[in-house]
Order: sequence, then C-alpha cells, then structure tokens
Amino acid sequence: MTITTISDLHGYLPLLQPCNVVCICGDISPIEFDRNKHRVRGWFIDKFIPWVKMLDCQKVIFIAGNHDFFLYTNDDGYSVKQVIENSDVKNKLIYLENEEYVYNGLKFYGCPNVEQLVHWAFYTWDGHEYKYIPQDTDILLTHMAPAIGELGRDITVVRDFGSRRLADAIKNLPNLRYAFCGHIHDGDHKPTLVNHAVCINSAILNDDYGTADFVCEEIQKYSYPESVCRQVDELADKVNKLDSDAAIQLVNIIKGNW
Repeated sequence: MTITTISDLHGYLPLLQPCNVVCICGDISPIEFDRNKHRVRGWFIDKFIPWVKMLDCQKVIFIAGNHDFFLYTNDDGYSVKQVIENSDVKNKLIYLENEEYVYNGLKFYGCPNVEQLVHWAFYTWDGHEYKYIPQDTDILLTHMAPAIGELGRDITVVRDFGSRRLADAIKNLPNLRYAFCGHIHDGDHKPTLVNHAVCINSAILNDDYGTADFVCEEIQKYSYPESVCRQVDELADKVNKLDSDAAIQLVNIIKGNW
C-alpha cells in the first residue's frame, strides 16, 4: 500500500501522484474565509469534493484542524458526513473525528484536537482526547504536532509548539506504524522515528500560507515505494541503537510490507 500524506491545505488543492490512500491532517478550509461556515461549506461541495473525485487513489481519509470551523459544530443541523454520503465520493472520502476506520486490514484513527488555541476550532485544554486512541491503531492522523524531534518546532520563531501529551500517547501505541500530523507549517518535515513508528509533519504551506515547494517534493516521495525504500539507508544511520530485529521491522514498515 502506498500512502500520500498532506496537511494544512488552507484551500490549496494540489495535484498528487497516484497512490492507494491520501491522508489529510486538517486545515483544509480556505484561509481567506475560514470562519465563514456557510461559504466554506459551499467550497467543500463545489471545489473540495470534485478534487477528491479527481485524485487517483482508492481512499481519501481526512480530519479537521483548528481553522476548520465549518466542521466544528453542527448547531444548525449541518453534517459533513451527510454531505459526503449524498455525494458521488461517498465510498472514497472518509472523515474522522476522534474515530477509527479500517481499510485493507489497517486501522486509521483521526484526532483533530489542538492545544494552546483557546478561541479556535477543536481546542482541547488538556489533550484528554488522546487517551481514546485505540491501542491497535496502525496509522494515526492528528492535526496537532507531537513534541517529538523537531516536528512541532517552528523555525521562524524558534519555539516548539509540539504537544508532550500527544507525544506520550504516540509512544504508548504498540502497533503504531505511522503518525501523520500538521499544524506547524515551518516545522521539520523529515521522517522522525519514535519507537517503531515513523512520524511525519505533512504541512504543505509555509507560515505565509504560500506553497512550500520543497515540502511538496518531499511529501511526494511517499507515493512511491521505491523512493520510500531509499530513505531506509538514511534512517539506518539514525537508528543504530536498535537491535537487529527492530531494524528489520523498521525496514518492513517503511517499505510497506504489512
């Protein structure tokens, strides 16, 4: 299985290479009017769904982020899942809000909640939502970046916004193979190993909400098994403390031999 992970689109809908699954880690709403729920809903139907239909993949699994106010409340009866169900991508587009989805034997789990941003969508004051991530999760999608490596460190302000609570949750998931996140546009986008899982900050825009071309190029590599395999040699130098069995497991994870 080949997976492409992206995040923080803010209305930008890129062309992607063919793959099996596209994972989107939140903040899909156009930045120009993300607090206008009615307008974003129209964009979702008129722009986002046709884009999903066009993508050369079997599934698009997405979660919300702190800018996705139109997904935050349904006090007016709006349901994005109902919109998807009534569309022609109902079997392709999967929305997860602190819930799981199993595809080809792999359990995906999506958590949109973010810390520190009180007046934004999906704010969590204590990260208690992370406690409900199933222990048998294979692939985790979060909008919040964990405090792992440099994933949550914003190089423009030299501050780590990563969540320690989320990092602890990730470290305690025994079956986890991938942890995809976003939120920190100018964070480190290189694969980071924690225990047996590969963590990736997949935000594709910079802090000025412009397209970060170098990030897109790196993310695209994960659509090709052979390109992913070439990353193994680079990662091997960083995991020399692992025993041989763990190293073999890492290779199998990255190659997608599940």
